[in-house]
Amino acid sequence: MTHTQTRVVVFDFGNVVARFSHRRAAEALASHGQDVDAAAVQAFCFGSVLDDTFERGHMDPTDFRTRVRHAFGITCSDTAFDKAFADIFEPIHDVIALVRNLSAATPLALLSNTTPIHSQWFLERMAADLQPFGTLVMSHDTGHRKPEPGIFAYVERQTGHPANAHILVDDLAANVAGACAAGWDGIVFTEGMDLAGELRRLGVAVK
Repeated sequence: MTHTQTRVVVFDFGNVVARFSHRRAAEALASHGQDVDAAAVQAFCFGSVLDDTFERGHMDPTDFRTRVRHAFGITCSDTAFDKAFADIFEPIHDVIALVRNLSAATPLALLSNTTPIHSQWFLERMAADLQPFGTLVMSHDTGHRKPEPGIFAYVERQTGHPANAHILVDDLAANVAGACAAGWDGIVFTEGMDLAGELRRLGVAVK
């Protein structure tokens, strides 16, 4: 596409807009049991078939909590469970500042592989920081996960722009590769990089 056409910048959430720690969640959950190994909790909850199923929206929070409780003898209220599982995010302030800069002239979307417990937590607690995003796509609402083609097609339907209008900013190279295979542009994000410069190179107006 020509750089005079509209670009839609699509940001990943975890480790782009906010840092996160699965270890922190595992330790907090383990603290609600007796002699529970946090590493075992982490392996069970994250990067597993259970995690994949939950992030696709094929499991509800009640079922997820039940499985984790039964696996590790964790005893706590749903509120305490959700806080332990989801209170893992720290805003990346320079990216949030860039998002505000972009929002006046550029359509923005947030695209996250995430669970309903996590998304409810960060959408509520970071509402002001996330307000500039006109489109919010959580994997658990779509049945897909990055880097699958289906989730990029879902975003296109939500934004109303063609594939080649979109730029994905994501910390995982595999997700960026998936976006590019779907006809998007992409930037592999690392903290401290010149993200504004990379976006300008792709035709985004950055003040």
